[in-house]
Amino acid sequence: FIPIQGKMNLIVETPNNKKSIILSRASNITLLVPPKYWCSIKFLEKNSILMVACDKHYIADDYLESFKEYKEYLGKK
Repeated sequence: FIPIQGKMNLIVETPNNKKSIILSRASNITLLVPPKYWCSIKFLEKNSILMVACDKHYIADDYLESFKEYKEYLGKK
């Protein structure tokens, strides 16, 4: 996660843990999130831009749509 403009709150969580991280261009922080973490983002300023880089091509079927699906996925592993 690379903040390009503005300010945003990135929430990274597992079924047992939750961490909130404020990202902004001014903070000069980028964040690498390992696999099997649930992430959500809330933009705190109008016109904020966040760049997300990934090492794989986007395939919609590879993504979970809800935290409930995420917890079920972890339970199957």
